[in-house]
Amino acid sequence: MNTALTPTQFVRRLCLLMCSLLSTSCAMRSKPVADWNNLKIWHQVASHPPTYIPTGYGANQPRTDHDGTWFTDQRDGKHIFVPKRAVRGLEHGVLTGEAKKATGYDGKARLSPGQKICWGLLAFIAAMGRTQLPPPD
Repeated sequence: MNTALTPTQFVRRLCLLMCSLLSTSCAMRSKPVADWNNLKIWHQVASHPPTYIPTGYGANQPRTDHDGTWFTDQRDGKHIFVPKRAVRGLEHGVLTGEAKKATGYDGKARLSPGQKICWGLLAFIAAMGRTQLPPPD
């Protein structure tokens, strides 16, 4: 029995593999609260969407854009507020760094899974542009 793949079968399987790899993303999974809040820096004040403020920052304190910065986790939609002033000895810069780690924010634009598929397919088609395949049977 001949198990060798024809070039057409190889290209089809390669396309399927690329599509499946490009459509999955480890970055799209959220971390459990115990992992990103193990120091108990954040206190949940709302559940839909999950909203967190620094522990020790009163729930009745202002949370406008004038008073601090909101960070949103694109993976699970949680919101974290960082006030402009220190809370419980944690300076604004420390809270900002912790919020960025918790939300996966690094200032870089990210591609959605659909965009990854589109760009991956375009790159694959461009790479195949000079490849000679035998005509189908």
